[in-house]
Amino acid sequence: MGKIFKKITKPIAKVFDKIIPNEIKPALPYLAAAFPFLAPGLYGSMAAGIGSFGINNPMIQRAILSGGLNTVSQLSQEGAAERGINPLSLAMAAGTGALTAPGAPGTLQGSQIAGNSMATGAPITQAALGGTSDLYGMTDPTLFQQAQNFGLEGLSKGAEFLGKGATESSTLKEMVMSGAPSVGSAATEQAYNAAMDAKNAYEKEYADWQNFSGQQLANFNSGRRQAIIASMTAAQLGEDVISSTLAQLGLRDGGRVAAMNGGIMDAMRGSVQYPGGYAGEGTEYLSPTDSNQGGMGGVVYYDENGKPITKEQAMKLFNKQAKEEEKKKIKKANGGIIGLMNGGQPMEMDYRMGGMIPIGSKERADDVPARLSKNEFVMTADAVRAAGGGSVNEGARRMYELMNNLEARA
Repeated sequence: MGKIFKKITKPIAKVFDKIIPNEIKPALPYLAAAFPFLAPGLYGSMAAGIGSFGINNPMIQRAILSGGLNTVSQLSQEGAAERGINPLSLAMAAGTGALTAPGAPGTLQGSQIAGNSMATGAPITQAALGGTSDLYGMTDPTLFQQAQNFGLEGLSKGAEFLGKGATESSTLKEMVMSGAPSVGSAATEQAYNAAMDAKNAYEKEYADWQNFSGQQLANFNSGRRQAIIASMTAAQLGEDVISSTLAQLGLRDGGRVAAMNGGIMDAMRGSVQYPGGYAGEGTEYLSPTDSNQGGMGGVVYYDENGKPITKEQAMKLFNKQAKEEEKKKIKKANGGIIGLMNGGQPMEMDYRMGGMIPIGSKERADDVPARLSKNEFVMTADAVRAAGGGSVNEGARRMYELMNNLEARA
């Protein structure tokens, strides 16, 4: 129901926002609340004019007028189109207007239940008794009726208080005293609206910050992931090891690790390329779409540049690569720095974004050149192992998590 009502008030609020000058908008809630007391004669005349619509009860007339003024004042405020109407403020304004009606105290007292007819069981009001104290033929009011009478008595006292300042003969003191609760209510409403606007602005800013920081974190993790993949690939570590390390560090985002050209490795270096996948180095793979290429029973071979070659050329290239791999294995068996050779010099690792060093000959060898910056802090291998309860990979994962948490607080 609230959403439907908001759809109705939203276009009205937009119209008021355009036609009502910004300079007087803040004063409208206070003027609407104080109108019955500032100009009781004009207010009474306007309320009586509602009688032309067939509404002759003065209390209802004033409730409609005050409620309408409150609605206009609410919808004229900044942000009203999104905020909508405050029903509590509307009800309080309408109630205050009704209580300022002449004779309202007597009407409310006369509506109290004096008792119930013993003959019919129907409730009998004080007004029906006409002021008599003869209760013959009546039962006492029920507990619910007594509660109702208590409320009506309170409203009657409120009507007496408000009515003193809502007549043309009221003194300035009476007007101020009677109008103070209504003006105070308007001030409370304005403070509430300001608080809600601040809350909504904060939530929007926080949501924007979360989106921004989330993207930043995603970019940061992507950079870390690529750096780790590049380092471990340069160290000639296997794909299984790389995948396992990324998974433990929470950086695995699907796809083939260390894959080139959009995640699908081209079959090069004497390998065979098959539509939709990678056949592996030196492996033959039938290609139904290229069955006539190469003239070798449907097998297609490519060189290091992706150019189709004959089977003889592919075998020569494969044998050459096999010999190079054998030399690397011999070099590894003899010790030394693995996978860091670049023109005879150890390759410098870029770890300016932080991260685990998965390469090198051994711990404490100090044989991995790395880029560091001022105020950065590097952990020893023992500290990493201890952080993981004996596992270097688990320690690295926990330290990455700690680093991310601390960086988010910086």
